[in-house]
Amino acid sequence: MGLAIDLTGRTILICGVARGGIGGATARQVARAGGTVIALDKDQEVLDPTIADVEALGGTIRSLVVDLYDPAATETVIPTVLERFGPFDGVVNVAGGTRPDEWMPLDLTPSESFRDTVQLNFGYVFTLCRDAARDWIARDARGVLVNVSSVSSLASAPWHGPYGAAKSAINALTRTMANEWHEFGIRANAVLPGAVASERVMTRVSTSNVIPGTETNFTQTDELANAIVFLLSDLASGISGQSLTVDRSLSTKFCGGPRPSRRNPPEKPWANPPPSTHSKSPNPAAANTPRASAPPTARPTGTASSRSPWPTGRASTPPGWSSTISARGAATCPATMWCWGPCRRSPSGSASASA
Repeated sequence: MGLAIDLTGRTILICGVARGGIGGATARQVARAGGTVIALDKDQEVLDPTIADVEALGGTIRSLVVDLYDPAATETVIPTVLERFGPFDGVVNVAGGTRPDEWMPLDLTPSESFRDTVQLNFGYVFTLCRDAARDWIARDARGVLVNVSSVSSLASAPWHGPYGAAKSAINALTRTMANEWHEFGIRANAVLPGAVASERVMTRVSTSNVIPGTETNFTQTDELANAIVFLLSDLASGISGQSLTVDRSLSTKFCGGPRPSRRNPPEKPWANPPPSTHSKSPNPAAANTPRASAPPTARPTGTASSRSPWPTGRASTPPGWSSTISARGAATCPATMWCWGPCRRSPSGSASASA
């Protein structure tokens, strides 16, 4: 006898449903659990593959096109859903992220970029949760809110500060939602992904920076979807106001290794650099050469966008280090806070097997 998650008779609004992402996986899992999906995204072309997936599973799905970058458009979402599709039982806010040109130091971040990032990763979440709760309270109906945050909310978020700040705001606001709306039977929780093997993320990752075997650091979209569907279900009836990290332990791996320095560039190239352990072809000669006191870095040049560590990276890369750009957007070592792979070196200079 098994214990199954059952969403039969419930309708869930999912915002951000690209087939290869967390939202698409969540839509499929909601359908498998017997629930009806209302899928929202910015383009019909994004919605269509997920609609096809859900229908292929025998599920029911409705769709709505809304640009969540537009604050005025987000104000219309819940009224439109109620008018077109009727009452619903849960909201999952997945839509978010950063564009490649938004990875830059805070002092180089344009105000418009900051506002856009906060709107897509926090602003619309407040609006939709507020309006959903307002409807549930008015109808004396129970409801469930699941907001997708990030491990970037747990500490600092170098080079993507607005994103980290927006996700931190989601965590705080979700706890307040749980506190204020508990008496009305409304639960609210946040899910914090780490490195997710979504279609969008994997198209940005340089394969030369992924050591075979370290792909296990990437959480699969179905793993996030399973956590979300659990929080939507009655099995999680006693859980509210919590932040659930789903990251295959990524956030436990602190990296204190080299990172870009903009203040103290070297006066001359580093003579004996260690190998790049994020490259598939480390320099074996350099591995046995005594290390200098610190790796060199180069002062970024050019416009604010060209100084973004992603995709252009630093102005130059020391010999022997990988010049490719990693998933986190920095040359030689992708981690500025969380560690994405086994970049620790043993005393002999060879790559360590542990992360």
